[in-house]
Amino acid sequence: MSDRYLVRNPRAAWRVYDAEAVVLSPDDSVLHTLNPAATIAWLAADGGTSWVELVSRVAGAFDVPAPRI
Repeated sequence: MSDRYLVRNPRAAWRVYDAEAVVLSPDDSVLHTLNPAATIAWLAADGGTSWVELVSRVAGAFDVPAPRI
C-alpha cells in the first residue's frame, strides 16, 4: 500500500481558506468545498506523497491513531 500515490487534476482551480479547500472541477464546473481532513488529502495529492504518509498526516492533524483513518 505504501507505493500508492494520489494526484490532483492539474486542470482544477483551487484555493484554501481557513483550512478548507474549495475546488472547481474543470469537467463539469462543480464547486467542491472540502472539510479539513479532505483538504489535507488534497494538498498531499502531489504525486509524490505516499498513501501511508497521507494517512499519517491526517492522523497527526486530528490526534487519532492511523488505523482509525
